[in-house]
Amino acid sequence: TQLRTALWADPPAVAVDIPGGRVRLTHSRYDISAGGVTGVSVGRNNQGVTQVRVLLSSLLTSFDAKPIPGAVKFVLKRDLRPMSQGISNAAR
Repeated sequence: TQLRTALWADPPAVAVDIPGGRVRLTHSRYDISAGGVTGVSVGRNNQGVTQVRVLLSSLLTSFDAKPIPGAVKFVLKRDLRPMSQGISNAAR
């Protein structure tokens, strides 16, 4: 599966589009408040593609999202200097 990722500035979040992805969750949003993550939400983007959003307390220095069997693995890194390249304020 080819994932499409984006880093959002407002609100700070990592968005991952998962073409052909299916969601089997009870809720569409989960509040977390741990390790700089404030929550996770799942839905569909404007094109109807499954999208996972990791909501953040601040911007990141780097991130990665990789498909693994039955899931997506996220690696998030924060630093004192936020990453500025590739940040999108696009309407969601």
